This record gives sequence, structure tokens and C-alpha cells, in this order.
Amino acid sequence: MNRRQNTKQKAREYPSNQHEIKTLEAIATAFLILDSLALKTLKYKGDAEDAEKFEKLTKDYVDRIENDPLRNLRFALRVSRFVSDLELSDLLDLISRPVRTTYYWDAIYLRVNACYEAKDEEDSRYFTDDPPSDEEYAKKELRAIVEEVQKLDRHVRDADDKRYAGEKILQLKAMLGKLDGALAIACEYLGDEHKPLANWDTTDQHHGFYSCKNKIYICFLVPVFCVVASIPACVASFNAEAIPGKATDSDFYQLTTSTTIQLLGISTSIWSIINDLRPKRDLLIKCWTYAGISICFTIVAVPLYLTVPVSWSGLLTFIGSCVGFMSRKVISYA
Repeated sequence: MNRRQNTKQKAREYPSNQHEIKTLEAIATAFLILDSLALKTLKYKGDAEDAEKFEKLTKDYVDRIENDPLRNLRFALRVSRFVSDLELSDLLDLISRPVRTTYYWDAIYLRVNACYEAKDEEDSRYFTDDPPSDEEYAKKELRAIVEEVQKLDRHVRDADDKRYAGEKILQLKAMLGKLDGALAIACEYLGDEHKPLANWDTTDQHHGFYSCKNKIYICFLVPVFCVVASIPACVASFNAEAIPGKATDSDFYQLTTSTTIQLLGISTSIWSIINDLRPKRDLLIKCWTYAGISICFTIVAVPLYLTVPVSWSGLLTFIGSCVGFMSRKVISYA
């Protein structure tokens, strides 16, 4: 799939929020550049075993970037081209790899240590004719990591403010919070102002706690209410007349009105929840399957009122409502 086709596919999946896709692409780009800087640091300054593990972790993406047909482009431009080619599912997967945290942490400390070593070496040669060591180069490498972490922080904050990508952004904030201490040491050495990174603060923890409680309530209450509501529905079906309804009945117009409102409620609630949470593919399929069944039953209930005993129409309407609530129950696991 070429770049233009992939961009159109993303637009079809989420046509109402292209800014969200651009923000997620910016986060992924910052991650990939940080991966490159961290791998370089681990190879030349760190432990060989850690470098090998991290290289295996990033190999699938790095190889595809290195094999870009336009190899003469700067690395950052090749990363940008690669990210713009990713499907949305791959993009979300890329930014959901918290295992990077330890490697980024080590890379920052290794670069700070390299700066101190270069400075000590330069001080020892101050009164000799030997050329000074390249402390500026060591600072340049450290600053590159610091600036990329800060850039990632800005994009994560932007995504968090706009409620993009749901819990994935909370995971990134937790990761940045773990890097904040190392970044403060790096900024102190460079003489830069340290601005605390985004963190999964107490507000977010309470949010996660209450979200968990809400899921439990939904999973318990939806089946209970459906069972309780089925009792009067069954009574109504047994007591209804075994004849079809008429288009002149007031009940028919009430059924048409309630069907229209129910369809509107299903479509707006399900779409808005999915657009916000970005659930996994299997949950997405289950949710739309339930929603589709609910919509079909709700629509079919209207013509059935005129063709078969009215109790069947009421029964289908009830089943459609229950299945619609089940679709929202499924999405609560996202």
C-alpha cells in the first residue's frame, strides 16, 4: 500500500479527527528517533547485552526505515516517511511499548557520565600540549536525547489534553514520569531549565480507579436490568391480542417514534465511545456485531406490527434494546 492510499485509509477509519492521527504520528516519530539515540548510546557507552536486547526490540522498525528507497534523506525525514506509511493499528502498537523506559533511562545516565568523563579528561590535559577531549560532542549527544524526550512530552501532553488514544496516553505519561528524574540530572549538567515531564498523577490514578469501578457496575447492572425488564415484557406478550396491528393505531406511531430515537441513541453512543477509546479489533468486531443485531431487530419490529400479532413486534423491540445495551457493555472492556 503506497503512502497516499494509507493516508486515505486512515481518513476513512477516523474521518472526523485527522489532528489526532497527526498527533499520534508525531509521538511515534519521537519514539523512533529516541530509539535510534538510545541504541547508539547503548552500543558505544553501555553494556553489549543490553544493546543487543534493545536492538532486537526495535529491529523490525529500524530495518524498514533503513531500507527506505531514499537512503540519502536525513534520518528524521526517513522516520517521518515511515510513520506516515503505518496503518493506524500499527501506529497505536508502536506507541504502546513501555518496555523502552529502562533503556531510555540508561541512555540518559550513560550520556551524562560520558560528559563528566570528557570534562575530567579535558581538565587533566589543561596544562599539557595534548589536544583537548571533545566535551562539546558529548554534550551534543546528551542534548539530542533531552530535546527528543521534551518533544515527546509536548506531543503526549497535547494528546492528553484532547483525550486522544485513551489509556495508551496514560501509559506514556507513566513512562515519562519515570524518566523525569534522569532528565532533571541531564538538564542540570547542560545548564538548562528543567520542566517536569507529564506524569500519571493522582487525578489520573483516581480516574483509572473509578473507570474500573464503572466497568464492574456496567457488567453487573446491564444483565440484571435486562432480566428484570423481561418480566413485564413477557406478561405483555401473553396478554396481547393475537392479531396484527393497523397503521391507524396510536401504538404504531409510538413504536415508530421510539424506534427512531433508539436507533439514534445506539449510533451516537457507540460511535462516540469507539472514537474515544480506540478498542482492540476483537472488541470492535463484537461491539459492532451487537449494535448491528440491535439495529436490525429494532427496524424489523415496525413492519412486523402490521403483519403478525403485535406481541412479536414488542418482543423484537425489547430484544433489540437488550442487545444494544450489551454492545455498550462489551465496549466497556476497551
